Amino acid sequence: MRRLGRLVLLLVVVLLAVGIAAGFWSARTPPAWFKPPASDEASRERGWTVERRLAEEFSRIRAEQPTWSLRVREEDLNLWLAERLRPWVEHRGAWPESVGRVQVRLAHGRVSLAVELKDLGSVAVLEAAPVASKEDGSVTLRWTSAGFGRLRLPWPDAGIRNAVLDRVTGGREEHAAFAEVLEGLTIPGEIDLGDGRRVSLLDAEVGDGEAILDLVTAPAD
Repeated sequence: MRRLGRLVLLLVVVLLAVGIAAGFWSARTPPAWFKPPASDEASRERGWTVERRLAEEFSRIRAEQPTWSLRVREEDLNLWLAERLRPWVEHRGAWPESVGRVQVRLAHGRVSLAVELKDLGSVAVLEAAPVASKEDGSVTLRWTSAGFGRLRLPWPDAGIRNAVLDRVTGGREEHAAFAEVLEGLTIPGEIDLGDGRRVSLLDAEVGDGEAILDLVTAPAD
């Protein structure tokens, strides 16, 4: 009987060790889709092209057809993130020293954001669903889960949320701009173009590999 008890205890210890090892492996292994674009001259130019295209689409005169749609491809988003996110963050604060590459994935109506953590040798992954506001027409990405590598944890838990944020930003005030990205992105319901015209967001949909925004451009008063 005692021998059986020792065997059961040994089995429990082995299973526990295997579980810990599997969890460690999962936390250190990036998701299969984490493949950020290479940073080279061609990618930098394409990142600028994405930004210019978006600016041109929003500022285009649409007197005869004020309602329009904008299709944003996952590939284009990742080119912009690879080349333009860091200058945008540094314009408002500082880029966290521990952060490397950043990539987004659009699939099954959800948005996944992966942030490479150089000091940890892993990737923080946040998953979100778009939530529309009936008050101002904005759409906010509310993070619903988080984790490291392929290990998933429930995001609503304050302890897990703070652990991910602290690991990425170090809790430093100069990293507030980057923390805003992690805490939830918001697409405003209305954008002032500066010439009296306004672009309003009618709807936003996340598909596989792309996001589609339905918009309307209101003429100047």
